[in-house]
Amino acid sequence: MFGDRFALVASDSVIQDRVADVAVASWQGVDVTEHFVLSGLCPDDRCRNLHGSAVLATDDGHAEFLLAEQGSSLSMAEYPLRLLAWRGGSAEAAISPLFDSRVNAITTRSDMKASRNAARALFASGNTDGSPLRVIEIAPGAAIVRAATPLEPVPIPWDCLDLIPTEEAGAISVISRRDGGRETEWKLWELDAAGNTVLDTGAMVPVGNELGYTNCPRVIESSEGFHAQWVNTEHASVIATISRGVVPGAAPALVDVSANPGNLAGALDGEFLFEATLDDGQRSLVRLTRDDPGSGTPAELPLLSGSSSEPVLAPPRVLRAAGQSLQVTYEFETTRVIEELHCK
Repeated sequence: MFGDRFALVASDSVIQDRVADVAVASWQGVDVTEHFVLSGLCPDDRCRNLHGSAVLATDDGHAEFLLAEQGSSLSMAEYPLRLLAWRGGSAEAAISPLFDSRVNAITTRSDMKASRNAARALFASGNTDGSPLRVIEIAPGAAIVRAATPLEPVPIPWDCLDLIPTEEAGAISVISRRDGGRETEWKLWELDAAGNTVLDTGAMVPVGNELGYTNCPRVIESSEGFHAQWVNTEHASVIATISRGVVPGAAPALVDVSANPGNLAGALDGEFLFEATLDDGQRSLVRLTRDDPGSGTPAELPLLSGSSSEPVLAPPRVLRAAGQSLQVTYEFETTRVIEELHCK
């Protein structure tokens, strides 16, 4: 998302060619295209780990490309994690140190996501075996909104770091699997546009290893709060909901789905939305009511189902779900479609 527009990013050649391309589209077409030459990347010609990227909006409505990287062991020894920001038409990147943190390829988890209004980005990094999980909020121009904040308490060991965009900032989600294997602790923090923590809570969810829930959850945000979906080895699914304003530590609302339809993609009024594969092999969206999750019905996608003779290269993905309105995107061989659907 890019406010009321959409940002499309092509960045496969970041390391090899050190370039990235961004297009900003509205319902009227492509408004802005930006070609970023990533000067300053890989100092001393030594590329190390990239830890995340995002696109922010500048004051004049153009795009800025952000990248978190370790820099060079020669020139960036004091701050192994740094932020680079390239603005269209600017030859040099704005650079800010992020924080001094031990980076281990095995235990380090990092993520970066932009807010839906493209005014802020969050970057989080830490090590699952004990070093602090810290988050920093970023404004355009590689400006740090607030100094790096350790998130406390983080259960040890933790994993499954996930940043979830909100309208003005974002949320940070991690999980910790408990001894005994029948429960998992879900920790969640939300920041506002000024870097303030507006939600800090945790909940125990009955999705331990002994029950076959061995993978990380899929976490999404809605006007209600945050929803996490776990799928076990028998293809059953549990969806836990933490609402905003909840008492810290309160039990989450749970929905059990015996035959999981696909990946949780959105929350409508009284329904969950999944990106799914139907019985005929068609990729589509499926809606399940929370009160009766066994009554799933496909959501119609008129363009995807019949308006093009081209093969579908990328299946439908939900960009935003609000009320009974969906914004989805999918891709043909030569066309990227962004479509708004109104569900009945």
